[in-house]
Amino acid sequence: MKNYIQDGKALTLTAPSGGVTSGDTLVIGVVPVVVHESAIEGAEFVGLTCGVFNVPTASTPSEGSVAYLTTATGAITTTASGGVKVGAFVSAKVDGNADVWFTGQVV
Repeated sequence: MKNYIQDGKALTLTAPSGGVTSGDTLVIGVVPVVVHESAIEGAEFVGLTCGVFNVPTASTPSEGSVAYLTTATGAITTTASGGVKVGAFVSAKVDGNADVWFTGQVV
């Protein structure tokens, strides 16, 4: 296909105000990503748009429930209010740090 650029799983983006830290979840414009490597404000970084990630959550999700990224805090939660749909949880809490697995897919 002559107009294909990439699969879109890893996007090079510009770090917003305050920069980004590896493992952070955030929304750039309307694109939810998990940050691959840290970058200072204005520098390029790679944001992953899909995959399975281990992230902290205050929620107690069930497998297969919808995952939302709270835009104000960057938290992955089961609460739709104030958030952007980013995928689904693929585990309940998996360790003592209240971490959970979710699969992200830009939707």
